Amino acid sequence: MIQRRRKATNNFDGFNLIGERDSDSVNKGTLSSGATVAIKVLDLENKQVCERFDIEYAIDMRNVQS
Repeated sequence: MIQRRRKATNNFDGFNLIGERDSDSVNKGTLSSGATVAIKVLDLENKQVCERFDIEYAIDMRNVQS
């Protein structure tokens, strides 16, 4: 899975960096289908980041199921 993300972002080239904080960054990527996506990279060694991801994921899944 990481290989697809690396390919989509040209190996996380700084040119594709959309935004950055202490605990994560967001990169613009282009999938093989041509779709443009945002790829979030998290610092998983940070406990707060993991907790925040769990909350964001739960909210996203509720929105998908609605």
